Amino acid sequence: MCLLHLLGNIPKFPRVRVWDPYKRLGITRDASEEEIWGSRNFLLQQYAGHERSEESIEAAFEKILMASFQHRKKTKINLKTRLKKQVEESPPWVKNLLSFVELPPADIILRRLFLFAFMGGWSIMNSAESGPAFQISFLVNMTNLYMGEKRHKYDSQMPRLCSWLNSVLEIVSSLLLFPALKSIFPGTVAISLAACIYFLNEKTKSLGRAFVIGFGALVTGWVCGSLLVPNIPSVLLHPTWTLELVTSLVVYVFLFLSCTFLK
Repeated sequence: MCLLHLLGNIPKFPRVRVWDPYKRLGITRDASEEEIWGSRNFLLQQYAGHERSEESIEAAFEKILMASFQHRKKTKINLKTRLKKQVEESPPWVKNLLSFVELPPADIILRRLFLFAFMGGWSIMNSAESGPAFQISFLVNMTNLYMGEKRHKYDSQMPRLCSWLNSVLEIVSSLLLFPALKSIFPGTVAISLAACIYFLNEKTKSLGRAFVIGFGALVTGWVCGSLLVPNIPSVLLHPTWTLELVTSLVVYVFLFLSCTFLK
């Protein structure tokens, strides 16, 4: 390259004056991002050392990137506008249904997703060996941690929340003492239900509403799981997974969705 520079034989980019950035880089308007980057890198390597050629190539590349960014931004805005318009034009019953749904912050979604995913993994790894006592203590620790993170916001409500949590855990403990109920609702499911009701009560400020939504999600998930799981081909499931276990996993999904997105 130095020798070419000294001899004045540095190749010059022939499309420096081409106005269309796509034609300047030699690509079509429907080119993929990989093709755009590939063309840019190839041309920069081919015409390296000629400052004006390099500037022309980079300018065309930046114009394409900016146009792509503006197009994605416009598409996103248009999508939101269309969705909002569809909601406004929807029947009253659809509006009433959507009024029960909200999108919480991402950190709340991730924390609750982790909790229910952990409960699902715990069930798969044989939660029965740990016993209900350990499961309940786990829920106490998790809720105490969650409450501790927001202590500065809920200091005046802490005694009431702790009393409510203890009441829920006493109910769960009582349920687990009955073999019939325990066979229907395993300990991890009962604890997940308690966590779901706790989160719903914290959001709705109505214990009755929280119980209705929580138990509704539990029953709906259990019914759907009981009906759908037997129809799943056995080759898709682990040989040791029972109907009760897979149904419990379906219930965790319903409990997670209800306590996270319903209000």
